[in-house]
Amino acid sequence: MKKKLLIFSSVSILAIIAVVLYQQDVFSNQSSPSNEIVELRKKHKEFLENSPMKHTLNMSKDERKELGLPPNAYNEQMFELTMDPALGYPVPERVYTLQEELAAIRAPGSWSGNAWVERGPYNTGGRTRMLRWSPAVGSTIAFAGGVSGGLYKNNNVTINSEWQLITTVPGNIAVSSITADPTNPTTLYLGTGEQYTQGVANGNGIYKSIDNGNTWTRLTVNLAGGGDTTAGSNFLVSGLYYVNDIQAWEDPSGTVHIFAGIGSAGYVGSGGGGSSSPSNVLGLQNSGLYDSTDGGATWTRIEDTDYDYSYFGQTYYAIPNDFIVSADNTLYFGTIRASFTNAGIAGRIYKTTDGVDFTQAAQLTSSNRVQIEPSGTDPNKMYALAQGVGATPVRIFQTTDGWATFTTTNLPNDADNGIPANDFTRGQSFYDLMLAVDPTDDDIIYVGGIDMHRSADGGSSWTQISKWSNNPNLNTLTVPFVHADIHSLIFRPGFPNEALIGTDGGVYYATSLSAAGGSSSAILKRNQNYNVTQFYYGAINEVDIANGDDLAAGAQDNGTLFRNNAPAGSSVYFDPVGGDGGFTDIDDSGTYAITTYPGNSHIYLAFPVTGAGYQIDSGEGFFINPAGLDKNLDILYSNGQQGGNEQIKRYVLSSTSAVTTVLDDALIDNSAPVAFKVSPYTTASTKLFLGTTTGKVIRLDDADTTPTWTEITGPSFVGSVSDIEFGENEQEIFVTFHNYGVTSIWFTDDGGTTWQNKEGDLPDMPVKCIVQNPIYPDEVIIGTELGIWSTIDYTAASPTWVQSNNGMMDIRVVDLDVRIADNRVLATTHGRGLFTGDFSSDPLSVNDISVLNGVVVFPTVSNGEITIQSNISLGDVTVEVYAVTGQKVSSEIITLNQGSNVQLNLSGMNSGMYFIKLNASGATKTERIIIR
Repeated sequence: MKKKLLIFSSVSILAIIAVVLYQQDVFSNQSSPSNEIVELRKKHKEFLENSPMKHTLNMSKDERKELGLPPNAYNEQMFELTMDPALGYPVPERVYTLQEELAAIRAPGSWSGNAWVERGPYNTGGRTRMLRWSPAVGSTIAFAGGVSGGLYKNNNVTINSEWQLITTVPGNIAVSSITADPTNPTTLYLGTGEQYTQGVANGNGIYKSIDNGNTWTRLTVNLAGGGDTTAGSNFLVSGLYYVNDIQAWEDPSGTVHIFAGIGSAGYVGSGGGGSSSPSNVLGLQNSGLYDSTDGGATWTRIEDTDYDYSYFGQTYYAIPNDFIVSADNTLYFGTIRASFTNAGIAGRIYKTTDGVDFTQAAQLTSSNRVQIEPSGTDPNKMYALAQGVGATPVRIFQTTDGWATFTTTNLPNDADNGIPANDFTRGQSFYDLMLAVDPTDDDIIYVGGIDMHRSADGGSSWTQISKWSNNPNLNTLTVPFVHADIHSLIFRPGFPNEALIGTDGGVYYATSLSAAGGSSSAILKRNQNYNVTQFYYGAINEVDIANGDDLAAGAQDNGTLFRNNAPAGSSVYFDPVGGDGGFTDIDDSGTYAITTYPGNSHIYLAFPVTGAGYQIDSGEGFFINPAGLDKNLDILYSNGQQGGNEQIKRYVLSSTSAVTTVLDDALIDNSAPVAFKVSPYTTASTKLFLGTTTGKVIRLDDADTTPTWTEITGPSFVGSVSDIEFGENEQEIFVTFHNYGVTSIWFTDDGGTTWQNKEGDLPDMPVKCIVQNPIYPDEVIIGTELGIWSTIDYTAASPTWVQSNNGMMDIRVVDLDVRIADNRVLATTHGRGLFTGDFSSDPLSVNDISVLNGVVVFPTVSNGEITIQSNISLGDVTVEVYAVTGQKVSSEIITLNQGSNVQLNLSGMNSGMYFIKLNASGATKTERIIIR
């Protein structure tokens, strides 16, 4: 099992860990599972069968909206796939603890001596909630934060200039809110995590900058409410995961308070809103209103009986959702219910004039999440936009007497025929809920849901100022295209007709809000180098290399993006189809591509992509559905699960249509396939390998005709398989696992008869993918929750793994694709787009091993007559020769004594580049040669 505590401070501890893991490695090769493994597998299977997500993953969009679930179900899949099998739920808090431990003990790693190169998309953003202008009047400097992908700064966002990544904020957390010290605006505070997406976009607390956002440090927030506990059948995990909003405010005495609204989120129950076992709720006991009066050094939760409540006999406190400061410097906050529990004090507005005593200003009936906006001039005039509860839709409230009384305004009616007249958020007010008031004219208000709307008369009448598509009736509007799901609008200081807008498609800049109702160019994209794209799968074309890389990847909220002939660095991509992306691959001949959309909806596209292709299938499968392509026989295999029936769909492809067959076997009953890999070594038929949710690995011989199903699961496998990849031949197979709390890397060199544990000293985190270096086969890299990790010798009994994020960052790497022609690797991330790197024959510092420093291989260019010279005595040395494809073409043992000159005759080999690998006394050295 993976280690729960990670300490790397001494060689002795590492040695102990290595011994323990070596013992696990030996144990794992027994012929049958131990009793412990059998029981853990049984528990894991029961957790999956009773998962809180089992019901919600099969819901329609309308049903999801009724429960307040985000439209995207990918993260519910990840709940099931990454759960700790011993617990029944994921434990992402381990990653944040690990991240801090790693930052304290090591400098960033490198990979094969080469930095990863960011490849974009240069022009496509991602889900963005946090925006901020620098406060000077007329400022062009802005900050933006993605819910994954980190924090960015732009020095002139009014033109289409580039965003710059700020690397001192981790890129794998949700950036949600920001505030500045009113007495020193270069001191900033950043909140992370958003509770609106049911335990998906977790944060890591509060960060502070004293240099106007250039560098950041994480603050220690001493949490009230205690540690892990239970409430009913819910398991409450302590921690600071969601900062819904943060506000720096100076009270009348001159004290600056930093108020933070600490939230809570969990996972919806299978009954549709209640709890089910297993379940966990993050941070509920620690949530509430926090205050610091010493610049974030210490924090206190303000616990007032005016906003406490009881839940399963325990006391909890109202969760602030949104802070605002009125024209007379009164601080207000709106509340939100703790997600998943349906408990808490929702739909209320509280206020304070001294920062100590808070009183209830209003109760907005039948409301949950509350967004507030003040008048810039009248301290008693404010608006609130509230998420409705039950059958009550979203509503806009207005007060002119400081909430002593209030009324509702009219609602905008979105022109989209698919959006009801009484709910411009289309049932997603829990998710996309934007309200803004012109700071110089409080009759001008803006609201956003799917699209944006403007009122110039306090909400009596509305003008639509954006559209997300040309759906029926939207096509009649001459307004700007702005990505669906509007989250924030921030006015440019001194220019209230200009604003930045945060959406699921990144950042937009309004040059004239008042003109947007009749001008398609009044709001423009501002996503240059704002790469927070959340991809699921990526592919690199095997051919057509000379003019640059052909890249493709399926993205959350932003379709399947393509770039042909991409030069080095980040590039502009295009989306030929739209919608949400998913599984993506390019045939090895470079003549077609496969893209996949939610629910096993595949599309065949001629490549390079110039227009629409044909739809292969639609419907069944997972939301983001796994698949595998036999590029030799042009057959696509995918999870074709339908209801409770696990099955595989086989699609024999042609340029105009596909022939579909269902494959099924008892081996996948209650064990859905989640990883597909076709062997590249069997070409006359399809030899298909499957990994399943319950940790099975299954081989299908003759999958293209009448398959023979054979299980080759390792006796110690536990969890859900994330990836299956081959080594130097069909007998060498790597398998990785999604889960926390399991051994997540396995290897066999006999086709699955026996398996070896290759986790070594890798910390406890999900492993998503794995590939072997084709030209230095001992090196293997993996994609994890914290970027790329590598080992230069996976053959060791307990491999040593190091972070290899040079040029990348701590971000979830979900897919690795190797182009064998030149050994280029495409790394696909969920939150920071695409990266490429090049495998080397000299991984890390392997050629610096002293025992082989005295060995010289020459000449490096010849007709095949090679000399190996040594100035030390080494005895027997293994000499292996590899083609550039990674295939071993020669192996022999030679004897090297001091002064030896051993001749190696390779003249019978074809001309080209080769690699000579020397092994002696546990050391390895590789040299590159060229045969004319």
